[in-house]
Amino acid sequence: MAQKHLALWVGCVAEALEIDNYKAKLLAAGFSNPDVEIVKTYSMEDTKGLVAEDLIDELGREETEKLMSSFVSAFVRAIKPIRCSCCG
Repeated sequence: MAQKHLALWVGCVAEALEIDNYKAKLLAAGFSNPDVEIVKTYSMEDTKGLVAEDLIDELGREETEKLMSSFVSAFVRAIKPIRCSCCG
């Protein structure tokens, strides 16, 4: 059962980017002034009802806490380039 839950977590974060990488991709796509404002860092309290107890037991409380604190919710902002009619 724990492996099933772990597989769901892995699927969720497989494409997640670190903040600096995310900003670099925004810049490469032509945006300017990228900003990531973290509004919530997750903790053990957030595992209740979300992460199965058997998974927490398998990982251990300390490792689960480290894992959870690596997840954040954030606002991502960047300025979209203005296209003018003369040059695209």
